[in-house]
Amino acid sequence: MRAFPVRDPAEAVERWAIWGGVPRYWELARTYRRHADAVRALLLDPLGVLHREPERLLLDEMTDATRAASILALIGQGCHRISEIGGRLGQPATSLARPIGRLVDLGFVTREVPFDAAERDSKRSLYRIGDPFLRTWFRFVEPNRSRLALGLLAAVETDLRRDMPAHVGFAWEDLA
Repeated sequence: MRAFPVRDPAEAVERWAIWGGVPRYWELARTYRRHADAVRALLLDPLGVLHREPERLLLDEMTDATRAASILALIGQGCHRISEIGGRLGQPATSLARPIGRLVDLGFVTREVPFDAAERDSKRSLYRIGDPFLRTWFRFVEPNRSRLALGLLAAVETDLRRDMPAHVGFAWEDLA
C-alpha cells in the first residue's frame, strides 16, 4: 500500500473504512504522523478540509441536496428500510423512491435485497451507505456536528474509538 506505509492488514482495513477509495483523502491523511491525528484534523475539526466534504459532493451531484443529506443521515444512524426512513422524515415511503434511487445510481447508497425476495420487492430491501468515507462521515461527524462546533472533539473521539471496531467490521464485510 503506497498511500500509507501500512504493514498490518487490520490497520489497512481500518483506514479503508475511514477514507474509502478516494486517493486525495489518503494523500491528505498521509501528511499526519498518527492516524488519529489525521481523523481529528481532517474530519472532526469543523475547519478540517474534509469536514464538509459530503455536503459539497451532494451539492455537485443532486438537485435536492438537503433531502439527500437527510436520507443519508438517517441511513447513517441505522435506518435501513425505506418505510423507517419515510416515517422519520414524515413522508410516505413512496415519495422517497426517486431520491433514494438517485443516491443508489450515484453509488452513495447500496440496496440489499434479501436472498429469498424478488428484486422489485422494495419493502424488504435494506439501504446502506455505499461509500466508506460517506459511511464514516454520516456515522461519526454528522450526528455530532453541534458537539464538534462547540469544541468537544475529545468526547466525539471517545465515541469514535468505542464504535470504530463495529464500523470497521462492516467495511470488512464489504471488502470480503
